[in-house]
Amino acid sequence: MNRNRKDIVYFVSSSLNLGGAEIQCVELANRLEQEGFEVRFYSLKYDNILKSKISKNIQLREFKIYSTQTKEKTTLGTLYWWIMATLQLRKEMRIDLRNNKKISIISFMFHSWLTSFVSSLFLRNVKNIIAVRNSKMASRGNKTKIFRLFSYIIIGNLSKYVVFNSQFSIKALGKYIIKNNKRVIKNLMVESQEKLDKNIEDKLVNSKSQYNIVSVGRLDKLKNYTQSIYGIHTLIEQGFDVTFFIFGTGSEYPNLKQLSVKLKIEDKIVFMERVPEPYLYFHHFDLLLQTSKHESFPNSIVEALNQNLFVISTNVGDVKVLLDEQRGLLLESDNKDVIVESLISYLKQSNQNITDSKKFIQGFLNNEDTVSDWLKLIYS
Repeated sequence: MNRNRKDIVYFVSSSLNLGGAEIQCVELANRLEQEGFEVRFYSLKYDNILKSKISKNIQLREFKIYSTQTKEKTTLGTLYWWIMATLQLRKEMRIDLRNNKKISIISFMFHSWLTSFVSSLFLRNVKNIIAVRNSKMASRGNKTKIFRLFSYIIIGNLSKYVVFNSQFSIKALGKYIIKNNKRVIKNLMVESQEKLDKNIEDKLVNSKSQYNIVSVGRLDKLKNYTQSIYGIHTLIEQGFDVTFFIFGTGSEYPNLKQLSVKLKIEDKIVFMERVPEPYLYFHHFDLLLQTSKHESFPNSIVEALNQNLFVISTNVGDVKVLLDEQRGLLLESDNKDVIVESLISYLKQSNQNITDSKKFIQGFLNNEDTVSDWLKLIYS
């Protein structure tokens, strides 16, 4: 759709990794490009797994400040390249302003908030919008959490709008935003662009048991995979023929792999690593298990429900809303025994009446309404 507009939307994402925020950032960029906007996309870190998902009509710039594949800590070199990237982004916006462009800059996650805010500081006619998907200032180190929260408060209150994607996140972080610029906009339902991979299909089929359980998400401590694996171990000890499939990568992989070996169930814990669209393979599984200590609005649960896959999850974020009306089962805690009890309760049902979760999700997340809500902010 081509329209004679002088509107341009910049998107800033921390990376092109498989995280929920990154996926939403790419999807929204594509949607706005379809609406006729000139769209530019900036990725701060090098990780190109979502690169192919970006519309060919969108100008993509990868700053490659540092690689998400490494465990490097922030150094003076990292700071230098971030400053250079910020100056470059500012320079490009000033050129667009001289050409009478109306600019909106939308950023997802802490590093991109900071980059978009600093690069647009004191530039007139630039509308800064930050998108908050989480409900706390997550960080790899406790030392930076206070800095992140303080930065969020400043950036959020000085930005044109702060967009939350869940009621849970706005309750937790919205209280710090004094100005009346808070909005809740639901996630986009991401349409599949992939085809089934025969190698992945074969790996799943060759590893399946009588009962097959799946989890999706980055392998970090907040996802609490350790308790899930202990739970699977207990099920096996009680005679259940079960295999646990985990889609995702992350720093906890060596520890989780070592745990499965220690428990002598390494053949029953299958690490699928990075798969672009795991939900394409959900038909292989009996249920999705999520034992996270923290979530906001989890994409993996939305995707499972959209495939009518039953979900067992800890009561975190907006999960309770998603699993209402028997679309899933809420865990009372992330304790191993609670997990096992809930799994057994579900797996032993001889006639499992599955609620039409797909119908709920497709009504709850309406892409036309979501795009319309974003357009209202851009035009306001």
